[in-house]
Amino acid sequence: PKKVIEILERLHAAYPMLPSVRFRLAQAYIQDGNSPQAGAVLKELVAAQPDYLEAVLLLAEVNLRSGAPQAVVDSMKELLKKRPGLQQAELMLADGYRSLGRFDDAAAVIREQIKLAPQSGAAYFMLGVILREKGSYIEARLAFEKAQEFAPDNLQATYQVVEMDMLGRNFKAAHQTVDKQIQRMPNSAS
Repeated sequence: PKKVIEILERLHAAYPMLPSVRFRLAQAYIQDGNSPQAGAVLKELVAAQPDYLEAVLLLAEVNLRSGAPQAVVDSMKELLKKRPGLQQAELMLADGYRSLGRFDDAAAVIREQIKLAPQSGAAYFMLGVILREKGSYIEARLAFEKAQEFAPDNLQATYQVVEMDMLGRNFKAAHQTVDKQIQRMPNSAS
């Protein structure tokens, strides 16, 4: 990515107002492991182009990784005012709330998503993660089961169900879950 960064930096210097160059430069910085530099470029870009959806979402991701979840919550709330129901923004908002320890708010966002897309394995999985972090293990296990139901190839959901059973010392249920997964996807056992 160093060579790509050099080229994009030259392009950015020659065409400082071209949003696509700034966005690609930020992506290259992220690939190179330079999140602070990516964040700076994205902040400038979003300030100049507040409706550049991909940049707003990528900046939120960078903020989340760099430990600025309140910035994520604030920006996603703003984005959702402009684009209600945008799934990526709702997931990012829930992740921001989760990172702040606001598990009830995070779960509420995901539950609203589930109302709109009741067969979303990804939403149920995220709800399970939030509930597990909150300490609501029984509810978390149920959410992970739903994630399995709607996304049977999601091995992380299966892993979480098994782990929840193991933590609850329900070894028989854990074994049954593994057996069901092997039957459903014989290649997942290897």
